[in-house]
Amino acid sequence: MLLRSTVKLVQVKERLAKQLIEQTKLLPEFDLYQSVRRSA
Repeated sequence: MLLRSTVKLVQVKERLAKQLIEQTKLLPEFDLYQSVRRSA
């Protein structure tokens, strides 16, 4: 039971990560934003 919920949690995290990657691909300025925030 616990193992199954853990696996489900991992799958959800992977899906969220995938969505985030897809979104950042659509935002070319994201890299610029990240570098600006890092240097700030």
